[in-house]
Amino acid sequence: MMSVSEQTLMNELNKIRRQNISKKYKEISEYEISETTEYTSQPQTLFFEDKSEREVIRCLLSYGMKEISFTIKNEDDHEEENKLNVAVFM
Repeated sequence: MMSVSEQTLMNELNKIRRQNISKKYKEISEYEISETTEYTSQPQTLFFEDKSEREVIRCLLSYGMKEISFTIKNEDDHEEENKLNVAVFM
């Protein structure tokens, strides 16, 4: 058979896939740019009501999947250790 390793074949396949995807996105983005410039009179900007909202989103994106642990005293005055993701905690 062929004397090409499987990894080389996978690398070449991925390279071809990336090229195809980049071509599709380039065609789409060129189409969207020409379409949106005709109808848009002002650029749209994303704004937040206050700085705390922006900070919450930043924390969720940066640390949402990290795990935190803390201890809580239960009704019997025994300490229990709890673990939660930051996103669940917030």
